[in-house]
Amino acid sequence: MNDSTVLLDVRSLRTYLHLRTRVLRAVDGATFSVRRGEALGLVGESGSGKSMICQSIMRIEPRPAAVIEGGEVVFEGEDLMQKDLSQMRHIRGSRIGMIFQDPMNSLNPVLTIGNQLIESLRMSHPRESRAVLRERAWGALDRVGIRDAKNRLDAYPFEFSGGMRQRVSAAIAMSRRPKLLIADEPTTALDVTTQARFLGLLDELRRADNMSLLLVTHDLGIVAETCDRVAVMYAGRIVELASVRQLLSSPRHPYTQSLLQAVPHLQGPRMRRLFHIPGEPPDASSRAAGCRFAPRCNFASEICRTKYPPSLRYSNGDTVACWLHVPENDREDGASAGSLPARSLEPASDTGLPG
Repeated sequence: MNDSTVLLDVRSLRTYLHLRTRVLRAVDGATFSVRRGEALGLVGESGSGKSMICQSIMRIEPRPAAVIEGGEVVFEGEDLMQKDLSQMRHIRGSRIGMIFQDPMNSLNPVLTIGNQLIESLRMSHPRESRAVLRERAWGALDRVGIRDAKNRLDAYPFEFSGGMRQRVSAAIAMSRRPKLLIADEPTTALDVTTQARFLGLLDELRRADNMSLLLVTHDLGIVAETCDRVAVMYAGRIVELASVRQLLSSPRHPYTQSLLQAVPHLQGPRMRRLFHIPGEPPDASSRAAGCRFAPRCNFASEICRTKYPPSLRYSNGDTVACWLHVPENDREDGASAGSLPARSLEPASDTGLPG
């Protein structure tokens, strides 16, 4: 992949939670990239480490429990792990924006919407008068589709519906026109209609600004409608990264295939039993050497249980971490990442998701 196309490059990121009696490996060697102008979906089960990746990129991981143990987060050629917190404050908002899962936790309940927008804008325009910043704040609200935006500047968060609060969060996150927007489960508390409108708005604004989007979700339907590529996360690591079309039509990793098979759809027998992935995700404090998915995988062999697979990269930038795709004669030395020939699994049939 041409480095000039990469905006964010996360390399072997490890963020651990140090609790009183044990250490949870929340993010344990995650590697992926976000290209300029693209929407990348980050999917996985609850507890897989998706939100912790976002917090680590922004350097807002909960302290003192969470510690970034290693890895690189290279944004526009700069490793954010080498920045101090003062430098990160200038990067947040101006170059990387973030929308959180619950807007009521990210919006200050005792400040008006206008004051919160002005406070954000002042970071980029410290010499502007309050009147000018208020005009900019009005424009930011209007841009995300809030009616009567000029008068709503003086309203408080509790005076908005859930969908409108999330639009306010988007207005604040995008008011300084960042290069990358991280949206961490932004539609969890929204009904289906409001969710569709909000995602449509995000996509429209992303394209208008040629902005990159990292969208965290557990909903593959949202990924299918919104994203260009998708990274699948399991137990702190990225197990597969591919274009949405490739992943939905022919998933390479057994975990991805299982996720797609578990999606309910309208076709087929009415009383058909829903597919479920057997077993439970591994304990995050486990230090098992093998593939984390091996205990739940129908394809697992002895090497899967004793050694973690290498991440193989294809010529188009897709990656997969699975021993099924490593030729037998390359398994002894671990098979370096590269365009190795891949064994295809049977694609998940009829996922019911738009391709």
